Amino acid sequence: MQAIGGNAEAAALAGVPTSRIILFTLVTGGKVSGLAGLLETSKLSTGDPTVGPGYRSW
Repeated sequence: MQAIGGNAEAAALAGVPTSRIILFTLVTGGKVSGLAGLLETSKLSTGDPTVGPGYRSW
């Protein structure tokens, strides 16, 4: 795994729990997107698949 200015092996040697950080970010992203979906649904009172930018066929 390579990040900007990062090295997973160096982080592991320094004692940084990279697997826990990755898991935390994935879970947090899921919670944030779920909350956004709930807020959108409560605002629209229904699920609207046309919300957002439309797809254009060129």
